[in-house]
Amino acid sequence: MQRILSTLILLITLTLLPTSQAKAWFFDDDPLVTIDGNEYMPEDFKHWWGFWKEEGMAFPDTPEPYIDWLLLAREGQSMELDSAPGFKRGTRIFLQSRTLLKLKYEEIDSQIKVTEADIKRRYEENFLPRYLLEGMEFSDEATASKVFQELTDGAVTVPEVLTRAAESSGPVKTAEMTLRASELEKKWKDAYKEFAAGDVLSPKEFGKSKVLWYLKEIKAGDDEDLAALRESISKDLWKEQEIDLTRNLIEKLREKYAVKVDEERLVAIDLKADMSTLSDDPVITTSQQNYSEKAFSAVMERLFKSRPMLAGALVDEHAKKQLMIDTAYNVFAQSVTYWE
Repeated sequence: MQRILSTLILLITLTLLPTSQAKAWFFDDDPLVTIDGNEYMPEDFKHWWGFWKEEGMAFPDTPEPYIDWLLLAREGQSMELDSAPGFKRGTRIFLQSRTLLKLKYEEIDSQIKVTEADIKRRYEENFLPRYLLEGMEFSDEATASKVFQELTDGAVTVPEVLTRAAESSGPVKTAEMTLRASELEKKWKDAYKEFAAGDVLSPKEFGKSKVLWYLKEIKAGDDEDLAALRESISKDLWKEQEIDLTRNLIEKLREKYAVKVDEERLVAIDLKADMSTLSDDPVITTSQQNYSEKAFSAVMERLFKSRPMLAGALVDEHAKKQLMIDTAYNVFAQSVTYWE
């Protein structure tokens, strides 16, 4: 039975063959097919296509995929799959998941626009300039301070310092590195704005008293560097828009279904208490369904069983309350998207 169910769903999905644009048969007034005396019109196909088509899928050349689907559905009914509990559950999960995917595409994914201008703007704001630095580590703080003073006074140049032996106030070791603006904390980012190419950064200012940093070059952006970062920047921008649109969708659905969470009563629920001692009064109310103390406690119990690592939140009172509030909003977020 399980194999038949899986095969049926797979065949239903795979029969949607990508092809060319809409054909003349779609606009005919004649039935597309008659099965056991039941006529199926182009309007029936239109309804089916609107539900089953995948993003980017071309319109079929012929109504064959729809006819195959009708025959598979009738075969499933003749085998009484529609009355089998396993089939009902599998179908419900499949349709719920598909509905959620369609809702996500329509309300979120299809609204996301990441342009080349957006990518370049983020590149310039977060990844430029690039600082090419040469670090010179000395034997001790005193030597580093002495050399820094010599450089500040103009008594010696960086190339001259680099030729010195360690015992003659030269560096013990040197290393080059490139830093991007995005890799700097805000206080360092502001500090670097004050430096110019050729400057030597004070050993004390950056908390590395044995090291002097020589700013060899401040590099601007270029096409090659942008190309290397384009994909990651695009993903970041996409994710940011996805988060914002998801938040907006949930808020819109929250208002539509009059969702209210009684946070004060919610966090007061004793998750270790016997279920029979909890109230049937709602702590989450909506226009479609309410969740009582008992129901919410059961949700939390399932959460801890499925994710044992969260059990530590029960020890920390603040963490526990935050987890309960987050879970409550996740419950309504999942519920309202199903209702939609």
